[in-house]
Amino acid sequence: MIIYLDPKYEQQIESLAAATGKTVDEVFEELVKRALSETPRKYSAAVAENQRRAIEALLVELDALSDESPDDGFDASQHDKAIYRRDW
Repeated sequence: MIIYLDPKYEQQIESLAAATGKTVDEVFEELVKRALSETPRKYSAAVAENQRRAIEALLVELDALSDESPDDGFDASQHDKAIYRRDW
């Protein structure tokens, strides 16, 4: 694999290698390993399962909502005005 670095990073890695008595390859490998080990794991299986259950519960609630206008004598425009009031 060939990796091209910005010259400033290349110089920094070379300086770090010289300062530590390591080869550039050793320093680069350590940097990559450290970066990969510090990458946070976004989701565990337990978190994913909790999210799946929450989504399923939300879908059940959404399915229970009426998709028709209530028989209250208001038209869609009047409902919008009641819901999205502008008091400012």
